[in-house]
Amino acid sequence: MSIAQVKRIAISDSPWPWLLPLIALLAVFTIYPFIYNVWLSFHEFVPKSRGLKFVGFANWVQLWNDSRFWGALGVTFLYFAVALTIEIILGMAIALLLDAELPGFAMLRAVLSMTLVIPPAIAGMMFLLMEDSQFGGSPICSASSGCSTRQRPCSPPPRWR
Repeated sequence: MSIAQVKRIAISDSPWPWLLPLIALLAVFTIYPFIYNVWLSFHEFVPKSRGLKFVGFANWVQLWNDSRFWGALGVTFLYFAVALTIEIILGMAIALLLDAELPGFAMLRAVLSMTLVIPPAIAGMMFLLMEDSQFGGSPICSASSGCSTRQRPCSPPPRWR
């Protein structure tokens, strides 16, 4: 693949330049650990030799025959069903209540919407303050570590000699 083709892919409407980093992260942090854990399930740790011994499906047979596993699985599914039912009922009730045209509910909707708007705005302001060239923490840290030279914002750039 030539450089011209790579540049064409990067500026085209192709989704691959945007999806490949996400796919790489997904593979590294989810798919690989899952496959590694399945591989480990076919082994047993031997403390004496500090190594793994292949046992095949013995761990899986032991799991399927264990009553504690089935009890824990039943409790997990019961918790899932009860929590999901309560969340759906409460969510629908709150949505219907906020959709009502009763006095004061417009103000309530505005206040609840503000909780979605204010935290990202504050986070953005904090990053602006951290990156400020005069008194921000990031430029000071990078200058003190030698990663960059700290200049005054209105000073002319240094001359190349």
